[in-house]
Amino acid sequence: MHTALALCTTAEDVIELTNELVRTKDLSLQELEERSRNHYPISNTTFTQILSNTALPTTEWLHIFLSACGLEEERTVMWHFTVTRIRISQMRQRERQGASRFGRRRRSVRETVSGIRKRTPLLSFLAAAAWAVTVTSLIHGTHILP
Repeated sequence: MHTALALCTTAEDVIELTNELVRTKDLSLQELEERSRNHYPISNTTFTQILSNTALPTTEWLHIFLSACGLEEERTVMWHFTVTRIRISQMRQRERQGASRFGRRRRSVRETVSGIRKRTPLLSFLAAAAWAVTVTSLIHGTHILP
């Protein structure tokens, strides 16, 4: 199991190993529910949902689950390490995706503005002139319109 945990790269890999642990220990969902009462009562329905999920278990649930499976504290460290490693990888991937989306949006805005400037130099000049007149009138306290 230690080697299998080291080879996990996705949440699905970890979930597969949790199911394998239940099979290896020959535990039913009822037995897991009964054993979890020592730490925190988790229903067999919740165990079913988590064991069939594709998301990583929370740290608390993983601890309760591993204890209910009868793993000693020393043997749970690799499980927690693996889940943490995959979570960090997922966060980095989301950050990279967010940064690339932001970069694409920023490039798109720049290209749009550049295209408008190229197509309408007179409009850019008129907008700049209107801005200059507005600022000048505000500074000098004059009114543009009667």
